[in-house]
Amino acid sequence: MNDQGDVSFALSDRAKEAITRKYYLTAGKVAETFGVDLRAIRISGSELARALAEAEFDYKAMMRRRQSEATGLSASKFAGMLAFRLARFKIVHIVSDHAETKHCFLLQEAIALVLVFNMALKMNAPVKQVLELAYQLARRHANQETLALCFDAFKLASRPTGA
Repeated sequence: MNDQGDVSFALSDRAKEAITRKYYLTAGKVAETFGVDLRAIRISGSELARALAEAEFDYKAMMRRRQSEATGLSASKFAGMLAFRLARFKIVHIVSDHAETKHCFLLQEAIALVLVFNMALKMNAPVKQVLELAYQLARRHANQETLALCFDAFKLASRPTGA
């Protein structure tokens, strides 16, 4: 991977373990922000593993198209691919009717987005600032490429003026 982030370990077993640990931590943070008791949700470890396996497949395909690690993959493209896969698999399950809050239906997408902002883009993304993007990912058409463009825009917008 090149520019703006270092996920040079890509989706090795070590990386997948790190992403898995961060996913659980991020789920707690996002659930708290949404006012959802963490006991009211379940995270499917098997679905998370499947999402990461699919992301690894995507990553390898992207790298083959680029034909060389030297040209690499931008942090935004990697983040878009990972967020897309983490949002598409059925990882987060609401197990209590008492968990329903205004944005509860965006929980999984928000977790995916906050995770990639932190891990792949090295940016802090307050949960409430990713709600619109989470909605697009959950209820409208958003693909990996669209997400990568959004992440590029976030990075540009976060740069100091004149940089």
